Amino acid sequence: MTTHLEALPDAGRRDAATLYVRLIRNPVKRAYAAAYALHLAGIEPVPEKPADLSYMAAQAVRLRLTALAADSYIEAAHERATA
Repeated sequence: MTTHLEALPDAGRRDAATLYVRLIRNPVKRAYAAAYALHLAGIEPVPEKPADLSYMAAQAVRLRLTALAADSYIEAAHERATA
């Protein structure tokens, strides 16, 4: 799995996603989170859930990163609208 979070295009989303991923202690979950963040940015395809990661842990990663991405898009749209 790719873990180059610096490749994410939006700085706010990159910072939030990077912080979230770096705070994950489980290395398997962290690698999955990094790959999923790159997927949300359109850089990588949807990563496969690792066999040694529970479904609920993978779902938690997907939900959190999707929420971070949505917050980033809403914030960017608000900034464009008020500029």
